[in-house]
Amino acid sequence: MTKEQQGQGCAVYKGFVDAMKKEGAFIARNRLSASSNATTLRQADGKLQVPDGPFADSKEQLGGYFLIEAKNLDEAIAWGSRCPATGHGAVEVRPIVEMPAAQQVGPKLTRPALRLQIPATMRAVEQARIERTTKCEN
Repeated sequence: MTKEQQGQGCAVYKGFVDAMKKEGAFIARNRLSASSNATTLRQADGKLQVPDGPFADSKEQLGGYFLIEAKNLDEAIAWGSRCPATGHGAVEVRPIVEMPAAQQVGPKLTRPALRLQIPATMRAVEQARIERTTKCEN
């Protein structure tokens, strides 16, 4: 990917974030590194296992997320349909599970969130992009 293409991609995502901020839907976002950088934790017979490698059983990987405020599923889907990730991957709209106040760590968020998924065929392309892309600021 050329620097010009990287800049164009950053501009498209910046426009999406700016639109969500303008409408009061934006709460947070983050990109995640490739699943090859992950550490997998499992418990077996009460003992923690940390295998050597990521070992995610998935054909897609989570590339990042947008946490948004939406009145309902239809509004969340409308925002998801505008997300640039739909052009090169998938956007999953999923509500946040409401926890009892005693268990909450942060603010009470019960609205849908957009989860960005990248198809397995895009993993190498996305990893290369992440390694070469300079940080996009908003």
